[in-house]
Amino acid sequence: MLARGSVSIRLNSNGSNGDAQRLVTYFPGVTFGDMAVVDRSRRSAHVYAEEDSVCHVMSVDRFHDLAQIDPIIHTKILKNLLRMNAERLRRCNHEIKILKG
Repeated sequence: MLARGSVSIRLNSNGSNGDAQRLVTYFPGVTFGDMAVVDRSRRSAHVYAEEDSVCHVMSVDRFHDLAQIDPIIHTKILKNLLRMNAERLRRCNHEIKILKG
């Protein structure tokens, strides 16, 4: 979770010049890295701090351990991640629809 500052999520281009496409900039209160938490996959993009930032981090293993330690909190976090990703998917679908015009 981003506690202070701002970060951008970027996709690296296939070129060798290091260009990256900015997808979104996040501000305090937003979580990211959630796809890897849910399915233990590699990240699909990179996070770049736009300024001095503070993040609170929970490792993937620690998150999955939480299911045994406190299943209620684990379930609440999963529900919030699902809601957040549904909102992001709707926004992406809307942007694709506009681009296809």
